Amino acid sequence: MAQRRSAPLRRLVSVTAAAGLACALAGPALAKVTSVSTDGEATVYLNTDFGQDFDLAYDVTFEPAPENKSWSTVSILLVGAKFPSASVSVGLSRGYPNATTLSAFTTSAHPNERQTYRAFPVQCTVRCRLELRAQRGDLYALVDGRVLASWPRWGYPMANPGVQVNGEVGEVGDRLSASLVSARRQLAGVPTPAPTCAFTTQGIEPRALGTPGSIAFAGSRRPDARVTYIALADGSATDSCPEPVRSARRDNR
Repeated sequence: MAQRRSAPLRRLVSVTAAAGLACALAGPALAKVTSVSTDGEATVYLNTDFGQDFDLAYDVTFEPAPENKSWSTVSILLVGAKFPSASVSVGLSRGYPNATTLSAFTTSAHPNERQTYRAFPVQCTVRCRLELRAQRGDLYALVDGRVLASWPRWGYPMANPGVQVNGEVGEVGDRLSASLVSARRQLAGVPTPAPTCAFTTQGIEPRALGTPGSIAFAGSRRPDARVTYIALADGSATDSCPEPVRSARRDNR
């Protein structure tokens, strides 16, 4: 029997740190990366200001990795451009109580406060629909159409909010294999552009899939792996990612 594993609470700190690093949107582009993460992760940036109603849904295939020693996750995170920021997320996790167990989770946080993490059982085993939605002033986290959590948007103010799609593992040698096929990608009822740029550290690599807006995460955590922004189309390294396109509306309602 696999050894009992810790719930992925510490990922909340690392993802928030990465968000602050990679979403510092002063100037025409994101600053050149200097990794502060202690985990193996990849972050895909949706190059749009999500200050209006939106609906982001992905059909996620999250392969089990029985040999992993810790947790692995995929998630959709809404976070402001200025750090520290409020944030909310919805995701899927493997690793608790054993390496192949799949569960859902949500997080929510206010600036300079510890994130609230909630875990939920899921009926799906390999493929689940992961969705983050803003509608009529509220934010919703859903898995397979079931609302796991909702938050009043006014209670989580975010300056120029952006979306990250994240893949992460906890321990050296742990691997991640997940695909996120875009099912809906809308902002104010209009399709958003497909992401083109990402961040990678310690061996977890993102890439674009054939369906527009779809993403794959793959790799094993290796501390000697490259740390860089990359172009999703071919995985080539870049110095920065473009600044998200700003909408005229800035009131986060």
